[in-house]
Amino acid sequence: MKKDIAVVICNWNKKEYVLRCIESVLASTVKNIDIYVVDNASTDGSVIAIQQWYGDSVFLIQNEVNKGGAGGFNTGIRTVLKKTYTYIHLLDNDAFLDVVALESSIEFLEQYPDVGIVGSKIYLMDVPEQIQEMGARINHNTFNIELNYGGAVDDKNIPEIVECDYVPACSMMVRTEALRKAGTMDEQYFIYWDDIDLGYRIKQAGYRIVCYGRAKAWHKRGAAAKANTFSTYYFWRNRVHFFASYLNDAALKRFAERLQEEMFQAIYMSNYTGRYNNARTILHAVEDALEGVRNKAGKDRIFEREQVPERFLQVISEYKEVEIVVRSDIRTLRMIVESIQQSHESVKVSLVSKNNMASELKGQFPNLPIYSRIGDSGSQFICQACNYISEVRNEISDDIQMYVDQFMNVIHSEEDREHMKAYDTVYDLFRNIHLPVLQQRMLEWKERHSV
Repeated sequence: MKKDIAVVICNWNKKEYVLRCIESVLASTVKNIDIYVVDNASTDGSVIAIQQWYGDSVFLIQNEVNKGGAGGFNTGIRTVLKKTYTYIHLLDNDAFLDVVALESSIEFLEQYPDVGIVGSKIYLMDVPEQIQEMGARINHNTFNIELNYGGAVDDKNIPEIVECDYVPACSMMVRTEALRKAGTMDEQYFIYWDDIDLGYRIKQAGYRIVCYGRAKAWHKRGAAAKANTFSTYYFWRNRVHFFASYLNDAALKRFAERLQEEMFQAIYMSNYTGRYNNARTILHAVEDALEGVRNKAGKDRIFEREQVPERFLQVISEYKEVEIVVRSDIRTLRMIVESIQQSHESVKVSLVSKNNMASELKGQFPNLPIYSRIGDSGSQFICQACNYISEVRNEISDDIQMYVDQFMNVIHSEEDREHMKAYDTVYDLFRNIHLPVLQQRMLEWKERHSV
């Protein structure tokens, strides 16, 4: 009997998770499917376990080396495209599907033939009601991606259908017709930005990309990002390659300006906090991108993260109540609030809305008091949540005892404040020297790869 859908699961050394992943697919309401598991040369017994548990229920493909997420998925995609499937569902090994996720995705694609990819609403496995993302948009002003509803707790205000520029390969269904038109994944990314690039090309081929709320999946976030600079390297390197590949010369110069601004910001704070390996990784990543280095990271590119004291939580531990002035997105705010609650359960947290966010904050943090003015909570300690510490360097107020961002960088002591006062002076020096060189190298990269 002809089957219309193939599920491709990419696995590397996550035996327990991949078994649960396969089980979730088999439990789906849609039964007329084939499951392909591509193993990237795992050494943890994944292959034997899959064979023992599922045998003929899956097609097992074994790569001789680890080809990364892009290469792993491509191995499965190429196999599937030789057959007559209408849809392919890509699924990470550490994700699992709701029982109607596949059925909902198929129904959506059947209803909207102009949609090339439909992504799942992805929740955090460890916090099942919290959304990891509903796809993302490419921001051509910041030259980065912005997650849709990242960090939000699911509620009735979140739309069921969200238009996107890309949805993650963590859980997405794509038309085989769209893949044949736009091409498969660029496996030279190895990992990260590969699905963004695929989404971009499929949109260029004339299709829409959406996230559909009825197609639900849960994803386990790895702890590796906290232990080493693996994700930092690939995110920075592949971001440079992505934008350099598609921008014209004028936009490429603007991208170079934004990139050097962010490089300085990251390096300046990494140096101050003692996270030198983070700065080293960023410099290597950008240099490798400009030199055309791709695929798996070379030697001495990924480092262990230094174990530095978490100043934010050290300071918070001295107080019974904390008032947080909100000048950040929900994802950053939730990271800050949860870090307090997990480390210091007895500390009472309240929020102050300064950007007409009161209604949204009440929905997302129903157990926290929400105030409209600083000091209304009566707390002795007031801090401000921001996305990046550097954004508030010229508006530091005596009313705020501490500023904290998504990376847990803080401005608290007098030394911190003096450090940020020097930011613009040092940045101007860096910019004047670095920006012209970076812009020229970007244009040279474009010329080499346009031939």
